Amino acid sequence: MNTAAIIVGSLVGLVLRDRFPEKIKETVLHGVGLVTVFMGVQMALKTGNLLVMIFSVLVGSIIGESLDLDEALKKAANYVKTKTRSEESRYVEGLITAFLIFSIGSMAITGAIEDGINRNPSILYAKSILDFFMSMSLASVYGLGVI
Repeated sequence: MNTAAIIVGSLVGLVLRDRFPEKIKETVLHGVGLVTVFMGVQMALKTGNLLVMIFSVLVGSIIGESLDLDEALKKAANYVKTKTRSEESRYVEGLITAFLIFSIGSMAITGAIEDGINRNPSILYAKSILDFFMSMSLASVYGLGVI
């Protein structure tokens, strides 16, 4: 479902590319961010054990910082950018941005776990809706690389 949402959203973004005002693109990005924060707070408030949540966030943060995952992803993205021709830079930038947003976000991980363990795909459905709008906005800027 998520793949279809990204493909359809990207195609809409490509078709509307020249008619998609910057203000609307920015509003879509802010809206997706706001909904994501709201969902995170809502899920955090539902947790039955506050200590487990605190421990998980702190240990996860320490591990992430220790492994310097953010810097490793930036280096990998820059490596790919340097290995492509300059006329392909928008394509590559769109590809990398889409990968980082759609593939390694927390909703992809928690949604898959929730669906697998509790047979509740609601997080994945919400992610699909958000990814539809995000891919539409990104494709209007970066082009085919988002697909």
